Amino acid sequence: MNDANSQDDERRSEQRLDESVTIFVERYAAEFDNSRPARIIICKSIDISANGLQVRLDQSIPLGTILRLCAQFSSGRQSLYVVGEVKWERRENDLYCIGFALFDSEQTDIIAWKQLIADRLHIGDLDG
Repeated sequence: MNDANSQDDERRSEQRLDESVTIFVERYAAEFDNSRPARIIICKSIDISANGLQVRLDQSIPLGTILRLCAQFSSGRQSLYVVGEVKWERRENDLYCIGFALFDSEQTDIIAWKQLIADRLHIGDLDG
């Protein structure tokens, strides 16, 4: 493990799930008058937690950027919409690993997200 990975691990204070979830990142919202369509980036998560997630993208996103994210789990469950802030970024060859911190915000699915993570961690504890 390189130093950058070690530093990222030290910054995290909660359990993570190494789970690949399809994430839709709304890079730019559509204009109200439809003069510009929404810009959506589709990627996969590297890991997820109750308060954040790490994704791998083919482009950089500036630190501090706040974006709407949609997570589509393979279990067929409905999509969960959350809002996250880019907290860190690390370049890996031609890709970027980006860490999002999720906000406890109204009109998102953050409560369902946290419950899903808690359920999956609990199931992992029972399996172990």
